[in-house]
Amino acid sequence: RLVGWEGHPLNASLRALLTRALAPSSLSEQLTTPFIVAPAWLGTVWLVAVVVVAVIAVRTIVVSRSTDIAWATLTLTALLVSPLGWVHYLPIATGPLVAVILAGRSAGLRLAAIGVALLCVPFAWLKATAYGPVLTLTIVSCYTWGAVFLFASISSNVPNTPSATV
Repeated sequence: RLVGWEGHPLNASLRALLTRALAPSSLSEQLTTPFIVAPAWLGTVWLVAVVVVAVIAVRTIVVSRSTDIAWATLTLTALLVSPLGWVHYLPIATGPLVAVILAGRSAGLRLAAIGVALLCVPFAWLKATAYGPVLTLTIVSCYTWGAVFLFASISSNVPNTPSATV
């Protein structure tokens, strides 16, 4: 409970995004402003977000029956739901993610392109100035949003109905 780096911009987890959105930063070098100051909500909102991501992940894996989709989904799910979802763990998902994106639909490719672009924002920009609540949720949280867009790109490449082949 005494961890002070949970809301660090390099933490791409949903917990980090929610910490930035609901609690003042405990990092002296990170000048962010929460959207609402409600740290008591953090645990509950985070658990709801974890359940939503887990349900989407399980559905994606079960419906797709693809090893590449399963590994890409599992890796990105772990990054998003873990409190320690540091952005430098994302390259672990590169192989399966590239396979899924290249074999997928154009909608998935567009989502993946947005995700990759968000992950390319230089960290120096994120610590260069103080940010208000809207920029804290958008620009400062770009790595989390990048991971979310990559996760969405995988889900969008899965057909709506289960495959007829076993």
